Formats: sequence, structure tokens, C-alpha cells
Amino acid sequence: PKFTLRGEAWTMFMLGWPMVVSFVCRIGMASTDTAFVGHLTNATTGVFFDRPYSGEEYLAAASLSDMVVNILIVPPLAFNQVLNALVGQALGSDNKKMAGTWLQLSVFFLTTSYLPFMLIQYLFTADVLKLLGFNHDICELAGVYARWNLFWPIPNGIYQCMRFYFQAQGMPRPAMWNNLAFVLVNALLNWTFVFGGPLQYACGWTGFGFIGAAMSISTSRCLQPLTYWLYMFAYRP
Repeated sequence: PKFTLRGEAWTMFMLGWPMVVSFVCRIGMASTDTAFVGHLTNATTGVFFDRPYSGEEYLAAASLSDMVVNILIVPPLAFNQVLNALVGQALGSDNKKMAGTWLQLSVFFLTTSYLPFMLIQYLFTADVLKLLGFNHDICELAGVYARWNLFWPIPNGIYQCMRFYFQAQGMPRPAMWNNLAFVLVNALLNWTFVFGGPLQYACGWTGFGFIGAAMSISTSRCLQPLTYWLYMFAYRP
């Protein structure tokens, strides 16, 4: 087809707006956890704690823990950021097998490179924050929260690899719908894990409290790549 500026702009827009929605949804998932933690009160003891903390301490600990975890996941994510270029280059040269090879290599190196960062996240989050001068109780809370966030960075990285792989092939919308769905799933899991959800009315269970937010994002971001993989590789015609 003949090149036109309007046509190229339209093509870029149709590829770009689902990516924008996907990005906003992923920010929304993290913000949902913060919102639910922010509704914890001074009377909330929660599971695995022997005393209640203040609502401000819960919120500060979750925010600081998220800060450390988000810093730790950045280096391994470099292995999925290059997929747009590498897969696009392979497909442009009509080498589909090479495109699949890039995806496999990206998943492998992302997974292996995050293992030492998992050790830091599990053992040293509280110590790192103490070195930075934060309150001792908040640091200890943040360390516990980080341990319950240990499960999702590798599945999340694999999801990003798959998402960029298909984006490079001009298919950003399945990831967009998946992200939209899991904003709602994550909100429901937060309500259930933090405050008990419908179970608080059925049997009086009041949830896990503070760590319930970490449980919910871990569950959401482990199920998200599984759902995407099942659709893109097993179900999609």
C-alpha cells in the first residue's frame, strides 16, 4: 500500500493505545494494594503479628517494601525490554524460529538473573531500609511484606516477555484485555485477603490483614501470565 502520513499515524495509534491501557492497568494493580493497606486501622493486628501497628506504619512499610522490590526487579527486566527490537528484526527477515528463540532466551536469562535478587529481597529488605535510617518497626514490617511479595517477580517478568513478543508481532490487545481483567481480579483478592471479602459475612473471617495485600498481588501476578499463556499459546485460533 502507498505510504501516507495519516495511514502511518493511524497504524501507530492502533498499536499504541492498547499498550497505554496495559501500562495504566499495571500501575492500577499496585495502587489497589496501597489503597487497601491504607484502609487498615490501628486495631488491625493481622496474621503473623503479635500486636497491632498504626495505619500509618502499615502504609509506610508497604510503600518502602514496594520501593525496594521495584528496584530489585529492574536489572532482570532488561532481558524482556529488548524483545520488541529483536523479535521485530527476526520477523522482518522472515525468521520466525529465531523470534521464538529470542523469547526462550529472554525467559531463561530473566529467570536466572533474578535468583540472587530474590535472596536479597527475602533476607535483607529490612536491613537495607534500616541502613537508610527508617524506623525499626516499619523496616521489620517492610521485610515481612517483601517476603510475601517474593512469588510474583519471576512470573511477572515471564509475562512481560510474552507480552513484548506478541506486541512485536502487532498483537497488543490480548495483553490489554488480560490486564483489564486482572485489575478487577486483584481488587477482589485484596478485599478477600486483607479484610475477608464475602467470608467476613458468611463465617466471620476477617482476612490476613497487612500481608493480605502482598498475597493478593502475588496471586494476581502469578495467575496473569498463566492466563495469557493459555490464551495465546493454547486457545487462540
